[in-house]
Order: sequence, then C-alpha cells, then structure tokens
Amino acid sequence: MDEEKEKIGNLLNDSESIALFLDENFLESELLAREALGEALEEKNLTVYMFPRIPGKFAKKWSSLASEHKQQNIYKRSSILIPKTRFKIKEINYEENSDFFILNIKTNGDKIEKNDIYLESNPMPIDAAICLMEQKILPQKYSTEFSLPAPEKIIFLGRGDETIAEKVFNIIQSINARNSFSRSSIASLLFASLITETNNLKNNLNKNSLDFASDLLRRGADKKIISEILKEKRSASFAQILGRALARARINKSLKSVWAFISFEDLKKTRNEDAKLPLFHKIIKKIQQSMPPQFLCVLLWQDSENVWGLIMPLKKEHEILEKLGGALGSTIKNNFIVAGPYKNFSEAELRIQHSLKEIIL
Repeated sequence: MDEEKEKIGNLLNDSESIALFLDENFLESELLAREALGEALEEKNLTVYMFPRIPGKFAKKWSSLASEHKQQNIYKRSSILIPKTRFKIKEINYEENSDFFILNIKTNGDKIEKNDIYLESNPMPIDAAICLMEQKILPQKYSTEFSLPAPEKIIFLGRGDETIAEKVFNIIQSINARNSFSRSSIASLLFASLITETNNLKNNLNKNSLDFASDLLRRGADKKIISEILKEKRSASFAQILGRALARARINKSLKSVWAFISFEDLKKTRNEDAKLPLFHKIIKKIQQSMPPQFLCVLLWQDSENVWGLIMPLKKEHEILEKLGGALGSTIKNNFIVAGPYKNFSEAELRIQHSLKEIIL
C-alpha cells in the first residue's frame, strides 16, 4: 500500500492538470468522493477537470456541504492548417466584429482559397487521470473530450475491500505531507460518501471502516449537516416508488433471493421517469432492509426502451459476483451487478435465474 501511495503521489506531484472520471452510471458515494478529491487536488494548485459534470440536482442537494471550488471548463482546441509548400506567409493578425472573429493572412504570391485550408480539432490535453469506476477501459466519449495521457498515468479505483471514500483518502494522503485538511469540507464529503455507500455504517463494512469514520469526524466532518441532507432525500416520490417495488417483492426460496419489479409506468406515475442508477441502488438497499434476509436481492426495472437488473448480495461476495458477472456479461460495481439490457421482464428473469442456478445451487 505504501509503495502504491508513493507511486500515485509522484504521479500527481509531477502533473499540472488532471481529470477525475466517473462511470456514466455513477453512485452518489462515488460522486461525493470525487468532489472531495477535486478539492484536495485544487489545494495543490492542480488544474482539475471533472467528467461527467456534477448534475444539477446533486449540486443543489450537497451545496451546503461542498466548498465553492473551480469547475474548469472543457475546451476544444481548433487549428487552421495552411500548406507551407504552397504559400509563403508574411503576416497574420486577427480582428473581430459583432458576428465573427476574422483571421487576416498576408501572403507573398497566390491568394488562399477556402479549399486550401484544413481545419483540425484536438481534445483537451491532460497530464493524468483518476477513474472512479470498475471497468479498466474508459468509454469512447471520454477520449473525444480529452487527449488522454499514457496508460501508466491513468489510475482506476476498482472494487476491493475498501470503500471508495477510503481509496480516495489514501490518494489525498499520498500528496499531503501535513496529513491534514485545510478545508473541513473534504472530510465532510468523504464522510458523506462513506455513510452513503455503507447505508449509515450498516452494510459493506470492513475492519477499518468504523475507525476511518471516527478519523473523519476528528478532521472536521460535519455529521449534523450530512444527517440533515440525507433526511431530506426521503421525498414523497421516493416513498411512492419504493412502495410499488415492495408491493411486488417476493422471495424465491430455491435461489435464496428476493425479487422486486418496477415498470416504466411506475416510474412515470411517481415522477421518476428520468431516474438513473443511484435511485435503484437506494431502492434495493431499502428492499433488503424491509424483507426477510436472503442471500441476495434482484431488482428489475423498465425504462422507456429496455429492462435492466440490479443484483446485490446481502454481504460482500466477490467470488460469487465475479462468476455471476461473467455469466451475464456484466461488470461488478461496489458489491453489485447491473445486468441487461433485456427486451422484457420475462427475458430478464429467465436469464438471471438460469445464471443463479448454475452458480448458487
């Protein structure tokens, strides 16, 4: 661990710009941990780019906790290429009017025509990247936004025994010789991430989690504000969609599992038709708390086009999840699997049940 921390510390200390990437289907705990890391890196005068950007509803929700830190704009760099073999450039300048920037080019000899000019767009260059995601390959759209660094300068924070907050804390320590935070918001964001991922320190704990939580409180984490923010999320629409899921929940004793279903009509009627993975992650945790304990829980939900499955064991079961993920062609993410897309509920249920029978029974 010390060797890994030193390696990461050296990489970040040698960098001037860094991108912090989330999976497209990120969890709230990952978002909070990324915000904490962004603030810590800004303290080291690094230029920090965050992609995807924090959604408006999350920014509003956590506004009382996070500091106002600089969100760097992601620029595109465009170049105009003029063949040197054909034109001798004597002078270049630009001017502007109310509608255009005008580039004036003075040449010796032939006049430049529009067909003589080439345009080239280059994505934003970055020195290093930290990816808070499971897969080791970035989605294609990330490489169109940024000119990515060499593979050895891209760090992936995948699954393991530690929570995402602990992994980010280790990175912060690798660049922080004082071993302290000048902003209490960093400790608060990490504490909020830990509380969110572990369901208020009830699930997915490791032997160090409670000590880590106590350490963050000593460093200034504001437990009161975090509790107030998390209480506010229990909205009427969440209660309604949770009630519909629980109403259809049933136990499959042979597969030692709880199954619940949410239709797209349910989402529309409860004003959750644009819901993303974090909502279903909260729902499945509530289902686990409300139903008699089973080995794992399966939540199937329908969006406007497909059916998806969220599969989560009651406790950390890395070996089982690896086998199940391989059978379903899905990636493991913080002790759960997202399976799909499927055409309908029947296909989703049959495919997942078939894989579970081969692995569990």
